[in-house]
Amino acid sequence: MTRKKTIPTCLIAIAFIALSVCSCREKTDVEAEAQKMFTEIRHAVDDERFADAREMIDTLRTRYKFALNTRRQIIDYMPVLEYRQATHDLAIAKSADSIAADSLEKMKKGFVLEKDSRYQSVGFYMTPSQTSSSSHRTCLRGEVSEDGKMMIISVVNGKKLNHRRIRLASSSGITVENGNCMSFLSHSEAGYEEEATFMIKEGDSLLNIFSNEPLTVTCLGNGQTSYKLATADRNSIVSCCDLFNQFKRKDFTKHVVDSLSTKARFYSRKIEEQQ
Repeated sequence: MTRKKTIPTCLIAIAFIALSVCSCREKTDVEAEAQKMFTEIRHAVDDERFADAREMIDTLRTRYKFALNTRRQIIDYMPVLEYRQATHDLAIAKSADSIAADSLEKMKKGFVLEKDSRYQSVGFYMTPSQTSSSSHRTCLRGEVSEDGKMMIISVVNGKKLNHRRIRLASSSGITVENGNCMSFLSHSEAGYEEEATFMIKEGDSLLNIFSNEPLTVTCLGNGQTSYKLATADRNSIVSCCDLFNQFKRKDFTKHVVDSLSTKARFYSRKIEEQQ
């Protein structure tokens, strides 16, 4: 009868302890390396190198999957990063918004604000050569409201067309047509005259054609009439386009400021909740 060889229990225990020690040492080394990178991340945030900080966070999460303690610290630290970057970007956005506001106010000085407070809550900016007090004539007139909306007013003097569509054509063959008439009125104070108002939106193809000269304007209604757009009128409308675009730039910078302010407040509250 043969005896089975058995491994002494003490050897098994020693092997288990050795494996445990190696495993603990490995985990300790991983945490130590992850902590070094976490320190670098905090330094990057302090130096306002937010893109570098985010890149290192992604690297840490990929490289040190078992550094559980450091990974938990990263989760708790994210609101700090978000808050610091939001406040940094907010300062830049406020500066840009202030510059846009100053530029807008300077541009407004080249216009006349027409507003009758008795029945108008919003006035309109026009160039001096195109104010409503100018001599009545067939033309295109540009206006920008106080709240940043742009209109093109098509005036036809002496002809009853009931026109609600205009077509502009350049000598190079570019043609743009607009039939989005938002209002129409006619009167006979100084001979028959009618006005069709067209709202202009950001990116409207009608805005680009005014950089061309000469332009032929065709007013379309029950009949039609065409004329060459005067250089002075074209220049006035181009000025209105510039003012309209500056309003849009100001609107954009304000939107960015509001968005970043909301983000900064949100993460400020998150940080307070963690404390």
